[in-house]
Amino acid sequence: MSAEAQASNGAAAKSSGSGSNSGASTHLSEVDAIRRTTRALRQLYHREKQWMAGRTADQVSRLTQQGQLRLDEQLHYGEMAFMLLRLKPCVIIDYAGDRDQVADYVASVLRPSLRDLNALGGLAGEAVVAAESPGGAAVEPNAPLYPRPFHLVCARIDGPLESPEIPSWAGAYVVYDTKWPLSDRW
Repeated sequence: MSAEAQASNGAAAKSSGSGSNSGASTHLSEVDAIRRTTRALRQLYHREKQWMAGRTADQVSRLTQQGQLRLDEQLHYGEMAFMLLRLKPCVIIDYAGDRDQVADYVASVLRPSLRDLNALGGLAGEAVVAAESPGGAAVEPNAPLYPRPFHLVCARIDGPLESPEIPSWAGAYVVYDTKWPLSDRW
């Protein structure tokens, strides 16, 4: 077998998660999709903890609003899980206006994690076609359902966006799912 063919078979085995060359399928079972997504979210958690551990005392003080918040309250892996389960339409990333730390967090932690999750979001989409309509019944497009197809995007908020607690989110980042209409319109 040529080196190119061996590489292709290896990639197919990795994509299927089976580790065998029994087929070039990239479909995931529901259980495997959940397991792999859980693993990717756990990896996000570890990246966040590692990033937090690398902060200086001054940076930690700013992250915790001079000690008013606990450092573990600044992690986003749980919010991301809620979004994947369609329990919230987006995740806003903002460290009390500390734009330098937000940009570093997005580059160091979030973007690598989104690559991991989006690879699964594409595979999960192929696996759930039958699961989304058991017995032929249609599923509400905004119903909590997992696994399901998703594609997460991280964008900087440059325009006006405010909430009762925050007068302006400009400069913060938002993560949303382009495959979920409610999230995409956030």
